[in-house]
Amino acid sequence: MKLFKITIFIFSIIAILTLISAIFPENGIKVGSYTFQFPQPEEILVRNKASEFDPEKLIEERKIKKIDSLQDELSDTLDYFIEAMVHPTSFYLPDNNYSYFDPFFKQAESAIIRNQIVRVLHYGDSQIELDRISSDIRTYFQKEYGGSGPGLLPLFQSVPTATINQNYVGSYTTYGLYGDGQRNKTSDYGLMAKSFKINGNGSFYAFSSSNSKSKNYKNITLLFYNENLTKASLNLNKSTISFKKEINLPGMQMFNWQLDTAVNNFSLQINGNPNIYGILVDGKSGVAVDNIPMRGASGTMFTQMNPHIYKELVYGIHVGMIILQYGGNSVPGLYNEKSADLYVSQLIKQIQYLKKLFPDIPILFIGPSDMATRVKGVLTTYPILPYLVDKLKKEVPANGAAFWNMYEVMGGKNSMLGWVKKGWAGSDYVHFTTKGANEIGSILVQTFNTMQDFYELRKLHPDAPFVEVYQKQLKKHTQLPK
Repeated sequence: MKLFKITIFIFSIIAILTLISAIFPENGIKVGSYTFQFPQPEEILVRNKASEFDPEKLIEERKIKKIDSLQDELSDTLDYFIEAMVHPTSFYLPDNNYSYFDPFFKQAESAIIRNQIVRVLHYGDSQIELDRISSDIRTYFQKEYGGSGPGLLPLFQSVPTATINQNYVGSYTTYGLYGDGQRNKTSDYGLMAKSFKINGNGSFYAFSSSNSKSKNYKNITLLFYNENLTKASLNLNKSTISFKKEINLPGMQMFNWQLDTAVNNFSLQINGNPNIYGILVDGKSGVAVDNIPMRGASGTMFTQMNPHIYKELVYGIHVGMIILQYGGNSVPGLYNEKSADLYVSQLIKQIQYLKKLFPDIPILFIGPSDMATRVKGVLTTYPILPYLVDKLKKEVPANGAAFWNMYEVMGGKNSMLGWVKKGWAGSDYVHFTTKGANEIGSILVQTFNTMQDFYELRKLHPDAPFVEVYQKQLKKHTQLPK
């Protein structure tokens, strides 16, 4: 076929498609339970401006310029913090309570003096796999308050992390509320909504990754239900330290090895048939941040966990804050506002359940990121996502937890297109790359740092009428703090 005929054919097809697009009903043609749609001319011919969004520029603009000293004039310094608290990267706080995270800061700052470890449980879906975001929070808090090590590890890690390499050799049965694993009749799943029943003897191995920022540790703890565990031995190169079961009461138990010298690898030999909740790998004292990714989970399983065992575990290992990061897995299945409302109500039940069990522990809920799908052939934000985020923004603080709007932080509607183009998110238009996760993590750290600095400011001025000054300063701003 000659070139001019091919050219005529191509332009003829374009003309026919454009004509069909012009006369096709905008809302589509409904046939039975199906609706057939065709892109409108402007959707075909007009370039998608969203792809021009630059996330690097946005992240740079959203960095808060810190003041030189927390000991400046109180009114000026407080004005700075109020500006920071209405910033797009700030937390939405219950009742605008600026002291919401104070209980955690108080525990963290005294952890080394009390020779204690204060933990942060970071639950989430696959967005936090590979220790993404958790590692940034961990690095920050351990720099501020001391501590080391990767924190809580499962007996078997199905998705390798960038922080530690681990393996288990031996037979075991997995019980879980999500993903693979059997259901447990007693709802005994431990901290991770998963537990591991060892079938005979086995060995657990762990060693720090070369790029880990928290390589060494002095405190290793085996968490288990006191059932048929005869012996557990810690192996460090040529030395072995063993514990034998001496407590025969039911409930959560732990074998703890406190080492004089920091190590970056070890193995555990476990004898018997215990139900293992996990292995804590920490520093001598300070803050530990536990990365608990749940691939495919929607965050609605906490009410199915045994409240007595869960409560015993959380207080037994000194948890000071709980972070929940969910929503991404549910967005593709939410087709209207009614389904989004139902999902939010399920999440609120989880928060209410956790608040009832742990009324003195701050809870932070991190909302879903922007996510893109094809609508009439064009990549764009999932239609229900903005509504879901707005609903969470209101309901989470109203039920006693703080909320962080990751969707807004990364740029809002269609921002994911720019993140993918930048290489900060994957081609699935859902998950961050390592670089993108670090960028999000750095902004979350900035927000925590603002709250921490505000806490330190109030300590410097214990006699100042903070509530009165705070309310007075608010009147200068048109936007109330979150």
